Amino acid sequence: MDRFGSSRLRIVLVCLSLLLAGLVLGGVRPAEGSNLSVFGTPIPISALTMLVDPKAIFRGGLSAIISGVVPATFLLTTFFPIHEALQSGRLKALPLNLGLGVLNGLFYTQILLLPMWAASFRLLDSLFPAALCMADLHAVLLGLQLLLWALFLARLLASNPGWGLLLSFALSVVGRYLTWGGEYLGDPDLFQVPGFLVKSMAILGRLLPTGQLSSDPMAWTALPLSIGGPLVLLVLLLMLPARKAAPKAAKAPRRSKG
Repeated sequence: MDRFGSSRLRIVLVCLSLLLAGLVLGGVRPAEGSNLSVFGTPIPISALTMLVDPKAIFRGGLSAIISGVVPATFLLTTFFPIHEALQSGRLKALPLNLGLGVLNGLFYTQILLLPMWAASFRLLDSLFPAALCMADLHAVLLGLQLLLWALFLARLLASNPGWGLLLSFALSVVGRYLTWGGEYLGDPDLFQVPGFLVKSMAILGRLLPTGQLSSDPMAWTALPLSIGGPLVLLVLLLMLPARKAAPKAAKAPRRSKG
């Protein structure tokens, strides 16, 4: 457990998050005229609320923060410890380290969300609104997808594990467009795209990491492919024999000058 962060680090993070949550509870609140008050300073947002409910704006902003913070935190706090633990190439090390990584990722992400829940209580009059809870669930699943793909790619590109992180984020962008294509390009009235291409894009969109909107329902049927796909690839890669470094040629002994 210590390789995911020491107990002192966890205590410091909890204290800082509780402090920020207390500051949000004490200093952030809606003001008159659909405005926002932050520590007594009014922030006018009336121009944005002429056609939209101010709570919808607050809800959208908090959802965007959750969708950005949670997956990145989940990935960055778990990737390197798990990757180092899998350096031995033993498959039996994967379940324990992956389970510990998921638990620690959940801990860090939910601790960092305490100020967001405090803001939700002040701005939306609800501590855990359904829309933000759904955004949190989507973000956690996206973080798990990114973690599995990053571990697979880092194992595949063993010379530099940082490429695994970079390519996992790139795959999330590609997966977003593939998901869009699989959902909307199949309409024959709007697009003339072959059916097999649309189905292929839909399958790849489920396989690759893809962020979802908080308003979207949870696609439980896609989880076996989106989570199980990269997990199976990682297991197959760990089952392969590890590459042995080529032995270095022995240097000839230097002759002493006589």
